[in-house]
Amino acid sequence: MRAAQATIQNDLVEKGNSISLLLIDDNPLVLETIKKLLKKTHYELLLADDPFDALCSLVENKPSVVFIDAAMSKLNGYQFCALVKAQAKYQYIPLVVVLEYANKVEQAKALAAGADAVLVKPFGENELLNIVEVTGGK
Repeated sequence: MRAAQATIQNDLVEKGNSISLLLIDDNPLVLETIKKLLKKTHYELLLADDPFDALCSLVENKPSVVFIDAAMSKLNGYQFCALVKAQAKYQYIPLVVVLEYANKVEQAKALAAGADAVLVKPFGENELLNIVEVTGGK
C-alpha cells in the first residue's frame, strides 16, 4: 500500500463532500490539466498515475466516478473496467474511459468492457462536468 500512497494524491477541494472522482492517467500533464479544470468545483479529487494503485484507491475510497485513460501501459482502461465490473461489490461505480481519438471501434470496446461512458480528448470543463453529472456524481 505504500506505493499507492506515493502515487495517489488526495486533493480535497471542499471537506466533508461525499462526491469524489478518481482520475487515472500515467501522464502527469493530463492529471494536472484535469485538476485545474475541476479546481473550482466541490469534488474531492483522487489522482493516480498507476492503474494498480488506483484499484487500491477504488477499494479504499469507493469514488463516485472513475475516469481512466484507455492507453495505460501496465493495465489499460478496458482491462481496468472489466476487473471492476467483474466484482459485484464495485459494479455500481460509474467508469469513464478517456480516449485519445473519437473512434467508434474504441468507444464500443470501452462500453463492452464495462465503461458507463466515454470521454474523448481534448475535452474542456463543460464536457468533464457534464459526464460527471450524467454518470451520477451530481
